[in-house]
Amino acid sequence: MIPFDFDYMKPESIQEAISIFRQWEAAGKEPKYYCGGTYYQW
Repeated sequence: MIPFDFDYMKPESIQEAISIFRQWEAAGKEPKYYCGGTYYQW
């Protein structure tokens, strides 16, 4: 369970990711990049 609300974006390019980041930053949000997250269990 995730204990807070968040917006998730899946950009198709680096340029789109940068654009979204800058837009959200200008809007006073705190954008974060997340990469990977693969879970591997032995």
